[in-house]
Amino acid sequence: MVILAIHRFASLGLYELWVCLGTEKRFVTFPFILAAQLGPSRCISRSLFHAVTGCDTVSHILGCVRKTAWSAWQSTTGLTSTLVALSSDPQQLSLQSEHMQTLERFVVVMYSKGCGLSRVNESRLRLFTSGKKTLEALPPTQAALYQHIHRSVLQAIIWNQATSVLMDIPDFKDWGWHNGQQW
Repeated sequence: MVILAIHRFASLGLYELWVCLGTEKRFVTFPFILAAQLGPSRCISRSLFHAVTGCDTVSHILGCVRKTAWSAWQSTTGLTSTLVALSSDPQQLSLQSEHMQTLERFVVVMYSKGCGLSRVNESRLRLFTSGKKTLEALPPTQAALYQHIHRSVLQAIIWNQATSVLMDIPDFKDWGWHNGQQW
């Protein structure tokens, strides 16, 4: 819920956000000022970032925790604008798009900040042949990452309509799902 609130922070006209956590016996309320610190673009892109890095309905990228992903976000030029663009127009995603290239670079940085490569398939080869990573510790292939991002964008499409009375849910077949199963 906090991720959705951050995403909608500006559009809901919020100036501050308070989060209440706990149970009846141990209840904590604290101001959540992260949204104001992130700025509008990062607030808008936060739900897609959350889905890409793993959530309840989209798998995590193996071996990458949130802290690693957050650091990679800071280091990946153009990632915020890519996430904003895909949040507003998901049809911009294609295997050859500039957005896919930016997301590939983001994943490469998560796995090896000093790798210097931008494409996941190239970085897989270099990291494996250099002996720096085992096969299980390599970034996903480009094809696997593309499907992962498709599922993430679908989740963000749904989340981005959280304040709508009637949601326009796209056909799951077009977003990496087939007969209720991921492909």
